[in-house]
Amino acid sequence: MNDPSISTIRIGYLGPEGSNSEQSLVQLSHRLQWDATTYQLIPYPSLLALVDATEKGEVAFSTMPYENALEGSVVEVLEALGQEESTLSVHAEYLFPIQHAFLQQSATVNTPIHTVWSHPMALAQCKQKLRKHFGISLKLDPMPSTSEAVARLASLSPEEASGIGVLANPVLASKYPHLEQAYLDLSDTADNLTRFLLVSNQPTWATPLLPLTLPAENQPHWKTSISVSLHEYPGVLMEYLQVFHRYWMNLSRIESRPTRKRYGDYRFHIDVEGQVPEVAEGRLLMELQARSTYFNLQGPYLCLGRTDAT
Repeated sequence: MNDPSISTIRIGYLGPEGSNSEQSLVQLSHRLQWDATTYQLIPYPSLLALVDATEKGEVAFSTMPYENALEGSVVEVLEALGQEESTLSVHAEYLFPIQHAFLQQSATVNTPIHTVWSHPMALAQCKQKLRKHFGISLKLDPMPSTSEAVARLASLSPEEASGIGVLANPVLASKYPHLEQAYLDLSDTADNLTRFLLVSNQPTWATPLLPLTLPAENQPHWKTSISVSLHEYPGVLMEYLQVFHRYWMNLSRIESRPTRKRYGDYRFHIDVEGQVPEVAEGRLLMELQARSTYFNLQGPYLCLGRTDAT
């Protein structure tokens, strides 16, 4: 657990160093004017390891990729936050623009590309442009992270690296002088945003790094996320959604995931704009809970908006 006598705030992210998750934290720290001497960024090798470390309190909080504009939800995080035994709480969200630069070893830039390495989400977000540039026979080879893909390519001899490229954020290119950036961004769309959540194992925010309100020039915006299982009868989902309509609450996202208990048993994950527990003195929340066989509430949490890369 975190030692309260230690002033440095430990923040977890999906590593290794140079990952999009780390770059998103760097940009967030600039926007919120964090004092660099007060925190330490701690990389974890996988999302499952990051979730586990956050639950155990190895870090004060973590940033977790939750949803991408091209590929949708990050299932590991979605399910971790919505499960019965979860001890995690969401405190804020922010949007970070993702760029997937295409890197090769400088000595191999004139050889045809047959294989691309990267994190599975990066490959999925660029699959159309990759095949447009390099052909439909291109092999997309998943790696644990974009940073690891770059490090592996950099460690190869020119002969071994021939025909292999990687997708990673442009910041990584500067760390390896013998890698060349052939394309600035191969994302299938220009507006490739990832939604990140700030998550801890505490029900209330316990660090001074996140403002409780936004600056005066910005209107505070809140969101609530719900994971819910419903009774089984015709029209139950429509009936449930009509409750939000009666209270004039806007849903920004809804999707279903199997509960992994039995075939045909699903859980719905719903994002609601606003502070659900505060609506009509709590009556909306009570109605939703009464109509659910399982109900998990995350938030309300602060929406910090888009954090642009510089």
